[in-house]
Amino acid sequence: MSATSIFEIEFPRTGPAFEQAMNAIACVEHHMGEDGFRLESLVRHPSGLFEPWEATADVPSAYAVRIHLDPLMGTAVQLVRSELLVPLMAHGVTVRAIKQAA
Repeated sequence: MSATSIFEIEFPRTGPAFEQAMNAIACVEHHMGEDGFRLESLVRHPSGLFEPWEATADVPSAYAVRIHLDPLMGTAVQLVRSELLVPLMAHGVTVRAIKQAA
């Protein structure tokens, strides 16, 4: 089993950063293909990140999406980083690399 590259993007519920983030999420499949990624939707609450169906998620302060990328798609992962994630930061979207336990 290989490790997955995970990036978390967090963005406000409305406005230009929201639009940029949603456009980037829509483009992930273009770079990774159908099987090269998985998206995990989350919402920000003052006490942390939660899955959207949890009770604390009813009034989120922001949205977050974890993008799980298959590292075997090496070149495509680099394209997602350079063409999608880096430009998002210029538009006010928070981008974090998530470290995994081995």
